Amino acid sequence: MKGDGTAGRWMSPLATHILPVIGAVAIEDVEKHVLKQVLEPIWHDKPDSARTAMNRINLTLRHAAVLGLNVDLQSTMNARALLGKQRHEARHIPSMPYAEAPAFYRLLTEKPFMSCLALRS
Repeated sequence: MKGDGTAGRWMSPLATHILPVIGAVAIEDVEKHVLKQVLEPIWHDKPDSARTAMNRINLTLRHAAVLGLNVDLQSTMNARALLGKQRHEARHIPSMPYAEAPAFYRLLTEKPFMSCLALRS
């Protein structure tokens, strides 16, 4: 997917987590239990990836329905209910207190390293 631009980024969650497991399953056979089984391993460990994959599956099912295929449009919503609430705690990146920033910048100007120059930019 590298070098595929926007299309590659859109397909990435599907290619990584969904297609290896159910890529050979007909779209008409994708239902809530199949989706639960596929997303369960990442539902709590990689909640953002799981949510993104679920949204992409939902869009894919809607597109299939527009094409006239017999798909269950409620399967993503029902799979989400079966998977339950995601247990994800946001971890914030620690930052420097703003009062210490001038001294840190001064320190960066005193060092001849490229990394210091990059941090100053």
